[in-house]
Amino acid sequence: MTPHSTAGTTAVETIAPTALPPPPVPTPHKLRELAFAPHAGAIVELAATPDGGAVVTTDELGGARLWLSLDGKHEPAVLSLPEAEQLAIGRTADGLWIVARDQVGGLYIVKLDAKGRALSHVTVGPEPAIVGMVMTERGLLAWRADQTVVLVDADGAITARIPTEPHERVVAIGTAGKRAIALMEWGDGSHGVRWLGLDTTLAWGKPVKLQLDLTAPSEIALSPSGARIAVLSQDQSTVAVKAYDLASGKTLATGATNSATGELGFIDDNVIAVGSLEGISWLDLSAATPTLSEVVRATSPFARSGPVLAATKGRALTSTGGELALTTPSATEFLGYELVSPRFAEVAPNGQILVGVGETFSLLDAQLESVSSPALALPTGSAISQLEWLGGDDWLVETLKSGTTQWQLAVVDLAKNTSTLVRPDLKETHILAYEPATKLATLSFGSTSEVVRYDARTRAFDRVASVAKPSPYEQVLFVPTAPKLAGGTQLLHIQMRDRPTIKWLRDPAALDKPSATVTIEGSYAGSDAAGHVFLWRSTAGKLELAAYGVDGKPISTLPADGPVSLWPDATGSRIVEVGAHSIGLYRLDGTQVWLQNLASAQQALWLTDGSLAITSASGIARLDPATGAVVSARCGWRFGLSRSPHPPTPRLEPLCSQLAR
Repeated sequence: MTPHSTAGTTAVETIAPTALPPPPVPTPHKLRELAFAPHAGAIVELAATPDGGAVVTTDELGGARLWLSLDGKHEPAVLSLPEAEQLAIGRTADGLWIVARDQVGGLYIVKLDAKGRALSHVTVGPEPAIVGMVMTERGLLAWRADQTVVLVDADGAITARIPTEPHERVVAIGTAGKRAIALMEWGDGSHGVRWLGLDTTLAWGKPVKLQLDLTAPSEIALSPSGARIAVLSQDQSTVAVKAYDLASGKTLATGATNSATGELGFIDDNVIAVGSLEGISWLDLSAATPTLSEVVRATSPFARSGPVLAATKGRALTSTGGELALTTPSATEFLGYELVSPRFAEVAPNGQILVGVGETFSLLDAQLESVSSPALALPTGSAISQLEWLGGDDWLVETLKSGTTQWQLAVVDLAKNTSTLVRPDLKETHILAYEPATKLATLSFGSTSEVVRYDARTRAFDRVASVAKPSPYEQVLFVPTAPKLAGGTQLLHIQMRDRPTIKWLRDPAALDKPSATVTIEGSYAGSDAAGHVFLWRSTAGKLELAAYGVDGKPISTLPADGPVSLWPDATGSRIVEVGAHSIGLYRLDGTQVWLQNLASAQQALWLTDGSLAITSASGIARLDPATGAVVSARCGWRFGLSRSPHPPTPRLEPLCSQLAR
């Protein structure tokens, strides 16, 4: 049914330029280089530029990302946005602008340069509240709670405004190029559509004559040519879609899917994408009998928390988990990272880091870029548990033999892609350590703990000493040291029980002839190449972290705010403490060099070029050891398009976004 008093007319509000409110005052941003990281949670909101070339997304944990392109050449950049109920993104003459609509109808508008760096932002208050918006080639088209439609530019200024006619309410607006059509509710509760002119100002066109026989229409989409529309309605369990020809008013197709919520859009004049919680359905109007297809489902029931859809030229954009899915009726490509959460991160030659998960490994350079993808020559299906660099191209690798409880130890040559078994039949996993100065390697925490000497020429392990596990309640830990730094000490022998005993040994073959021995009330915390041993001990009812020298005597106390893991440097003069919410560098005498607030860090690696790398489940950062300043950071590798979904990301705020604050 059409409006009672104005059917067949055009109503335009004439407003003098002075009547439009002035633009809000922008807040400039300090120009900062971008940080790149995957989403930590499932994407919940998505918007694309009108040309479909750039995308903005937010996730369930509050993270926001800018996708400058969808060809795999630009990683998602970390954005700072308020929590958004709806997003929009458009292009300026020399960059982009992003709009976030909050739950109460206010707007946050940020302008970006061509690289995606924030230049400034403005806020638009919710008086009156914005209830919906869509980006067009002319600016942001928004409809408000006071039943007016406004056009907003990248500065937050209202450039045009028009009210609805009496007894009308805008439900939604669909756009294509410079065309716009509104889904309206009339005063008697019926629904219809009418054109909205965007050419020079906002102007209502005549209502379109068609029978919009849907119970509760909530979304509308306009085909690229402007000849057709699709309208969506939904109830608690069903999403219904109907397509109409605007010239004739005829219904072209109808369909329904079992879902509580939905979104829709045209990818061309014939094909409609319908997004739901489960995935995407397709409706092809060129078919002899157009029928809504079965849902092309997301990769898992937990990969989506709602319908996420943007229809662009030739394809629909949606999400699965924290990555984008670029879909057509015949194919889907996934845009994301092949390697996000390394299972391994180990010191490698030339200041590099070897990272890997499963059977996928990469060597990272000083900028944490992947410079090669070495293959480890191991039996198919072997599960790697530990890696230790032996020098040159040789790595000590511990694996669990496929389909067994048998552990194996091999020396792998990354350059030649060969491996040599040195312990084929281990009963359990061990803690591995290696000291290049003495070529001593140690295997600890097994039923038998060993000290061996590595022969790089023959790639063999020659046993130097061993000791059986004393009892079920004790463990033996061997740690090789650098004799020049440790006053001639080559090996630490730590007997772990209720009161640990530490022995400093000059001769690793003579376990019964220590140069010093100490037994304390406390627990072992770590050691370094200079033979210093760090112990948690209780003094006057207070837990403290004490350092002991090679003579078995305490030399200093290190500050520690709660439980920390220790990562000493190769010289025995500095120690990194990794805590739950921070990392700090200390000298051996307990002097703090710097402290960095950083949550969920796992390791601190002292690299062969003297630099420091911090690893977490969500990325790696290289720091300047002198100041703690970030030199480089990465939170994903091998970004690009794939025919299959990429591995899921950890539900942790990425290291890179923490550092970008």
